[in-house]
Amino acid sequence: MRRALLFVVTILFSVTVFLLPAAQMHKGADVKPQADCQPDLRALCERIDRGIRLVKDARVQAGSTQLYSSLKQSLRPVLDRIREELCDNSSAQGKVDELIKKLNSLRFVPGQANFANNRILAQLEDGLKELAGSKCDNRAAKS
Repeated sequence: MRRALLFVVTILFSVTVFLLPAAQMHKGADVKPQADCQPDLRALCERIDRGIRLVKDARVQAGSTQLYSSLKQSLRPVLDRIREELCDNSSAQGKVDELIKKLNSLRFVPGQANFANNRILAQLEDGLKELAGSKCDNRAAKS
């Protein structure tokens, strides 16, 4: 009986201490800006420009597993940092989330045309240019 009671108390404590605060933090993350949100517009625009360059460099006739793996490893941290800089704009963060999904959808299939991946890369580039246009004084038009 004691063991069962101790087990129940341990489970309740774990749920209260670990799971509930995490769920509450996640629930509120999409609703309001972070309290310590101080976007750095210059850094944001530099990261967007870097992302555009990475995507442009990956648009080639023939893709490879190595090419897309390298792009994912290079571009994902850039997109994550862009998302952090957009801490005061949940709509723009949603657009970055869409770009991350597109990045994750890149797949190399030997023997098939690279058209589908280049279309995804074009969508990534367009999405980054759209962010640049809305946040960086329309510098996307120069690219």
